[in-house]
Order: sequence, then C-alpha cells, then structure tokens
Amino acid sequence: MVKHRDADRFQADYQLVFENANEGIFVHDCESGAILMVNEKVVEMTGYTKAELCRLTVGDISGRSPAYSAAQALRKIHAAVAQGPQIFEWVFCDPEGKEFPVEVNLKH
Repeated sequence: MVKHRDADRFQADYQLVFENANEGIFVHDCESGAILMVNEKVVEMTGYTKAELCRLTVGDISGRSPAYSAAQALRKIHAAVAQGPQIFEWVFCDPEGKEFPVEVNLKH
C-alpha cells in the first residue's frame, strides 16, 4: 500500500518528468479532441502558451490541408483508443499560421 506522502512524492516526480520531457506531450479529451494539458516542450515547439493551447483542439493547431482537419485528428485519437498506439506524420501551425511537420506517437 502506498502511503499518502509517497503518493504525493510520486505525483511531484511525475510532474517533473512530464514538464521536462524532451518530447512534446499533449493530453487530449478522447471524445472531443480538446487539449487538456501540455508540457513545456509543446509550448516551445508550437509558440502557443499553455493557456492558449488548453482553449483549443488539435484541429485548431493543425495544418490547413484537409488531410490535417479536426475530423482527421479526431479519427486518429479514436483509433488510438480502439486499436492501440498510432504513429504517423502530422502538420501543426504556429500562432502566425506557419506550418511545421511533426511525428506523432499517439497512445490511449
């Protein structure tokens, strides 16, 4: 059994790992695609603040081609839930609309 203090320490350690990961990490709502949480690497990568990102969906920051639509992003998220991990290329846009490619490793 984990004691309360150990659980608090684990949570603090987890938060440190999450924030300092060398990869961008998004946490999404599986139904809507809303962005619930991001780490500092995502902020660095995209040019958005955490607050801005958490008001958006992945479709809002995706490339303008129909291949990167909100509907396509949601399909990918749903596939990760139903079928397991998904690895694919994607395109994001920074706040000025400049597109940049990313590799996504999506897990439920």
